[in-house]
Amino acid sequence: MTHQRKPRNRRRPSTYQDHSDSEPLVSRSPELPAYTRKGVARSEVPLVFSLDEAEAAGFTRARALAGDNLLSPLYGVRMSTGLRGTVEHPGWAESDWFASRSRLAAVQARRPDAVGSHATAAELLGIPLPARFRGERMPIHVVSARTSAVQIGGVVGHRGALTEPPVQVGGVAVTGYCQTLMQLAALLTERDLIAAVESVIGPWRGSPVSLDQLDQHLKACPGRRGARKFRSTLQRARPGVGSPKETELRLDLVEWGFPEPSVGAQVWIEDLQRYLVPDLLYEDIRTAIEYEGTHHGTHRPQMDMDIERAVAFRSAGWFVERVTKTSALAGLISVLVERFAAHRAETLRFPRPY
Repeated sequence: MTHQRKPRNRRRPSTYQDHSDSEPLVSRSPELPAYTRKGVARSEVPLVFSLDEAEAAGFTRARALAGDNLLSPLYGVRMSTGLRGTVEHPGWAESDWFASRSRLAAVQARRPDAVGSHATAAELLGIPLPARFRGERMPIHVVSARTSAVQIGGVVGHRGALTEPPVQVGGVAVTGYCQTLMQLAALLTERDLIAAVESVIGPWRGSPVSLDQLDQHLKACPGRRGARKFRSTLQRARPGVGSPKETELRLDLVEWGFPEPSVGAQVWIEDLQRYLVPDLLYEDIRTAIEYEGTHHGTHRPQMDMDIERAVAFRSAGWFVERVTKTSALAGLISVLVERFAAHRAETLRFPRPY
């Protein structure tokens, strides 16, 4: 009788969808979008290792070579969806973030000297990027101080020294905030770079760096690509901006010819006996502008808070303009044109405090 050979479970290439569905170990409110989540969370991620690390990962080298129930994201690298480890990561991380994190982990398993950089570092650090730099089709960027840059399919290798210590995020190493922003200066428009800078010097990402630190880093690296644009960006960036959409709104108003609205200005509310800080403020025309993201219309506690804030501003004699993602900018511009014109004509009547 002819002996039939039992088919072997061959490893299959990873699409990265296999390990982008990491399950969080912390509870999250379904009413709040991911970008509003603060702090650190913990999730399980697939185990990634090189063939040289197979035994430490609990596999014999022969089994790793055979690829039994293992994925092969890169040559010489294996990934087990059965064995998983737990990593700490930003609370706002979603599936795309985990996919990029796993792709970078695979590169670093093969080249431990490679550090995530440029758009890859920005994504993992939570720095906002234009759509053309996001998505699963985008390559992974890494930088290495070795004489040979990383040459792997789907990876853009850069040569260069680290100008600050790398940051560990989700178990992978990426360039620090200052160096990452300097790298982005060569890629982004100045407008997009302002949004990127303001996201890390303001409360949106917990203010991991300050304007002064970015300025000192620029002075230490004056000849880098994009240094002139970065210098101009630091002059236009404002601390205290709550979100990239608020940055966009402020820049839109300036481009339309309005004075730059104040960021972080305090308004005394007599009824509350405390200060409130609107997103943007025009003191001359006593106008507070509040940008309201998606969750402002779906999350009941946030909706109640928005109403209370609007009432409080009006009670103190201030106009309140609430702007959303879907509301037309033209409406706000029309209101501001009329209001500034009335102010110049000294006919502007402010809301009566009550």
